[in-house]
Amino acid sequence: MHGGDCYRNEVNMDFSINVNPLGIPEEIADAMQQSLTQAMVYPDPQCQALRQAIGRVYQKDAACIVCGNGASDLLLAFARAFMPKKALLPVPGFSGYAYALKSIGCHVALFDTKEDEDFALSEAFLDRIRSEAPDLVILTNPGNPSGHLLSQEFLTKVAWLCRHMNIRLLIDECFIELTGEGKDNSFLKASSGTKNIFILQALTKSMAIPGIRLGYLFCPKEQDAKKVQEQVSEWNVSVIAQRAGIAGMQVLADGTYLSQTRQLLERERAYLTQSLQEIGAKVYPGTANFLLFYEDSIDWYAALLKQKILIRDCSDYAGLSKGFYRIAIRRREENQVLVETMQAVKKGEKVRWK
Repeated sequence: MHGGDCYRNEVNMDFSINVNPLGIPEEIADAMQQSLTQAMVYPDPQCQALRQAIGRVYQKDAACIVCGNGASDLLLAFARAFMPKKALLPVPGFSGYAYALKSIGCHVALFDTKEDEDFALSEAFLDRIRSEAPDLVILTNPGNPSGHLLSQEFLTKVAWLCRHMNIRLLIDECFIELTGEGKDNSFLKASSGTKNIFILQALTKSMAIPGIRLGYLFCPKEQDAKKVQEQVSEWNVSVIAQRAGIAGMQVLADGTYLSQTRQLLERERAYLTQSLQEIGAKVYPGTANFLLFYEDSIDWYAALLKQKILIRDCSDYAGLSKGFYRIAIRRREENQVLVETMQAVKKGEKVRWK
């Protein structure tokens, strides 16, 4: 279902989770450490200071922001708040959307992207919106597991169509800060003034804190935010997560950490792409901090797990089959271990790494 299952596997290197390879920023680590002194105090159920910090960085009204225990928490709250009867989702894609929607009995229609188009969305998706006439459309930008970044032009077309058909549009941008231009690729600014567009983001990936769980949803109206807020549990965002989020907003505003991250990702993406191609894999072009590839001569998940390296077997994604895998882009020394291990396995040689 998901990557990161290091609890049931003996793992030395985890390439199955897509978090920032630079690790937790010092500012966030310090804030979390200091927040332990407040562990005896209930967290603010309204996340007021955190929402205000997010609002300042993104220049959005804090009253229109909802914070959650990760993006998945907000997906469930969103589904319960608006109770869509039919939703349209491109596949392959994140399974969490269907999980949340099916929990409320929503019919989920799937749009199959094409392998020969690198699983990118095409104009045919607009025709499918017209024919399905769903209550809700969910897009992931960049896509997961493809890493494909949707253009502002295409998003504008989808947004225009959804607005005129009275369809809610939810855009998941949890990886957007790790793409080439960072938040400049976000549709958040373009969504200003609309009444039907929701933007979902998180610090989980960009700040390497998946164990802390912190997501935030930008709603078009305060009334919408209140409806979503009513569906989350009380005190759903811990003291530690709120403090981490406030510090994370300072890191975002500074920009240095994420600029260094994107430089590393660009360099290592090229290295891994070439290395995987030399092994015989087909690598799909992406802009995120992970790569989707296809190579079916070996069960790479099992072979690498024997070497205590965990990657994401993508055969359980709708629209994908055995032989598709996703790997996170990490630091060069880690990427090199992965590549040399795969080279050894491919040649049937003894692996030197443990």
